[in-house]
Amino acid sequence: MKLFYFILLILASNALVAQGNDPTFALTKGDQIEDLMIRYNELGEFNGSILIVDKGEVIYENTLGFANFETGEPLDAEMPFYLASLAKQFTAMGIMMLVEEKNNTYVIPAQE
Repeated sequence: MKLFYFILLILASNALVAQGNDPTFALTKGDQIEDLMIRYNELGEFNGSILIVDKGEVIYENTLGFANFETGEPLDAEMPFYLASLAKQFTAMGIMMLVEEKNNTYVIPAQE
């Protein structure tokens, strides 16, 4: 989750400071994210699949890293990921989005 907020911070700061001779100004959001994620992967800070959608349009999709660090087997987008308790966070976010759109409520009587 920290990585997600860090990516948002980088994108927002680039939009605010992008002027004149700033080399990142001409890069698309997807290019900026690609550059950032490759750096994180090279530093050993990220290993996994990424899909970022902006206003219904996929702006970045990639899989970086290894499925098996010992053998060096590369990670593939079709490989299964074991999420364990991580799915709870996505479920909670989905519920919050529905409440925000007025399609649901946090308080539902037990009879329903």
